[in-house]
Amino acid sequence: MPDNRERLVLTYGDQAIDGIYGLLYLVGAINASGTADNVQWWEDTRLFNTADGTISQVTAGTSASATVTLASHKVRVNDVVLIYKGNYVIRTQCTARTSSTFTLAPASEWPVAFSSGETINASITFNTYAQGTNHPTDYIESNIVKRTNSYIILKDTYTATGSAMTNRAWVEVDGKRQFYWKGETDMRKRYAGALEMGHLLGETYTNSTLTGLNLNGTQGYFAALEDRGTIHGGYIEDLADIEDLGEILDQEGGATEYACYAKNTQLNKISRLMASLSGESTPSYGMFNNSKDMMLELDFSGFKHGGRSFYFHNWKLMNDKQLLGRQDVYKGVMVPMDTIKDSKMGTEAPLLEINYKNEGGYSRELETWQNGSVNGVYNNSDGFDGMRWNARTEQALLTRAANRHVLIR
Repeated sequence: MPDNRERLVLTYGDQAIDGIYGLLYLVGAINASGTADNVQWWEDTRLFNTADGTISQVTAGTSASATVTLASHKVRVNDVVLIYKGNYVIRTQCTARTSSTFTLAPASEWPVAFSSGETINASITFNTYAQGTNHPTDYIESNIVKRTNSYIILKDTYTATGSAMTNRAWVEVDGKRQFYWKGETDMRKRYAGALEMGHLLGETYTNSTLTGLNLNGTQGYFAALEDRGTIHGGYIEDLADIEDLGEILDQEGGATEYACYAKNTQLNKISRLMASLSGESTPSYGMFNNSKDMMLELDFSGFKHGGRSFYFHNWKLMNDKQLLGRQDVYKGVMVPMDTIKDSKMGTEAPLLEINYKNEGGYSRELETWQNGSVNGVYNNSDGFDGMRWNARTEQALLTRAANRHVLIR
């Protein structure tokens, strides 16, 4: 008899991937709302408009009007338009317009020159009218943006023969010595990790070779943020990075609390940053029901600066050498933990949400079943001498207001 040690050595530690999925469960953002092949939602646009077009030649020190070309602009006659160049903020007023141009006259004179065709940065602010004049006949139509995402259908299976199921293993896994138990357990962990990565790394397919197979793909979290989110280039290393990021989030209507999932390198830099902060850095713990103990129990560390609380958590996916740890591209995400609230209806929606298909009592959040012809399961008409474990899910990720989310890369 060999001198066998039956305890399995976890050479790479616990390799189960957790992260965003668990966070969304924590805050109740996984819902049985799926009823169609795609999920759609609607997002507001900016209330005020810019007027960044190309301007005709302007000579400094003159008061002549200039024409700006911009298709489908929102400038109306008598609007006051601010033009920014260097340290100058130039106040101008619109004196005429067409569908693709508008004419601006400076309040006094142009303090700086513009070359013909130069692109300007301009904001539409307010308007002013002479006494006794009529109201404008042009008006600004409100707009909202429709967003859609496809559901991801994820499947996996594991099979063991009846003979293998009656063999005793050399190693013990989770207190069991069944030969097949390791494979089934790993399939479940691998499946959970694959689902997490599907929601994070999915991409909408435009390749006709793929779409011809009736595959639409799905827009994952990273793709949504790379398309319309806030990107922080490089690691967050010091307070200046936090303050620069805070200015951007102020412009984008950022949240007051962020859950940050990041690789170890980023966490080490944050730890050094936290060590240098004063007592005013204590976070609010709001997302943890105002409980510091709950935050620590869930293995978050946090600080507060500039009116925002940031909670950081280690993300195995970013460190795994077989996965995103292979290259130092993605470093972490910062998930806003507030909600969108309808002021009239009172309903709230999280800014990051997972929907799964559910109708008539049939849920596709996570289906598992067995089929075979062994060990009390005899539902295979071919008499398959073994057991097959199956898992299936159909889910979609909603990344609402991606501009308020941060991707660190």
